[in-house]
Amino acid sequence: MTTILHVTDAAFAGTLYAITDIAREQAKEPDTHVMFAYAPRPESPGIEAIREIAGPQVRVLRLTSAPRLASAALLTSLGSLLRREKPDILHLHSSRAGMIGRFIALLSGAHHRTVYSPHGLSSERTVSTPAMRAVYTRLERLGARMAPALALCSWSEQQLVLEKIPEARTAVLANSVDVDRLRGIARAHGPKGPRAVPEIVHVGRITEQKLAAAFGRIAESWHLASDQPVRFRWIGDGDRSLLPASVEATGWMEREELLRVLAGADLMLFTSASEGMPMALLEAQALGVPVVASRVTGVVDVIEDEVTGLLRDTEDELRTAAAALIADPSRRRELGAAASARIATNFDMSSLAKRSFAAYAELGISVPVLEGIS
Repeated sequence: MTTILHVTDAAFAGTLYAITDIAREQAKEPDTHVMFAYAPRPESPGIEAIREIAGPQVRVLRLTSAPRLASAALLTSLGSLLRREKPDILHLHSSRAGMIGRFIALLSGAHHRTVYSPHGLSSERTVSTPAMRAVYTRLERLGARMAPALALCSWSEQQLVLEKIPEARTAVLANSVDVDRLRGIARAHGPKGPRAVPEIVHVGRITEQKLAAAFGRIAESWHLASDQPVRFRWIGDGDRSLLPASVEATGWMEREELLRVLAGADLMLFTSASEGMPMALLEAQALGVPVVASRVTGVVDVIEDEVTGLLRDTEDELRTAAAALIADPSRRRELGAAASARIATNFDMSSLAKRSFAAYAELGISVPVLEGIS
């Protein structure tokens, strides 16, 4: 029996779904016991909702019920959890759990079987000051000295790690989606034809990292300069002060409702400063929703420019590309169909467990379930 323990303090939004997808798919494999331990954020769903998301085969453990005690819970609970459960693999997710978890793993002698997935490097948060980004880089290098194995969400993120953290050993474990399920949602809830007021959406937390203010400025300038009325919606919640009144913020949605709303959009405008590999973008592409997106880490791995979507660098370029697609329904359909096909080939969940085991093996972690994986 191989035991895998996933740990995070970022149990919300796309990161939560990315981690629980891996855990759930691994738990389907024979002789594999999977646990998911987390310290919640204020945005995290309740534990019963997380148990439902993870599935009945994954054992879910909440380390504390108080988000403000997340760091303390990781420090005080993880060591005893490692001693009690003796996992063959400790897979840490997100920067805080990654740093604290690798420190505890080093003290516990579990560092040689520890894997860290940042889901977006802290040093790539371009909204941070250069001084803070330098601090994050030093911390990431320190963490890699404690436990060097990193499983990155995308190949562009891997390249950044190779450049910035020479101490790290790396492999890529790309995020995945259930393509057949999403295509069913698209058939049921996708646009049924042209409409007088097309809808442009973003999906995620309303944050500076997602360039929410840039999305808002594009919406404002569109309403001022274009004769084509468009509904701008942000599917999610967060700092609503970053968005103007012309952008509707839906608030937090259950995943099924979110996917139905996303499937009905005419266009996704995905602004971002950097990513690991955004789940919302994978889902939009699988649904066949055409996408215009910022050309940044993580996004460039999902979208093939001018083939499965459009990648642009500036606000003006994003606005111009979005306007061109809103005016060209046939081009939107072409991009959406190509995107759905590429996601099915490269990012379908059916191979996720085996890809995770292959990533562990590439990182030099040898446990029984990995035998025969190449």
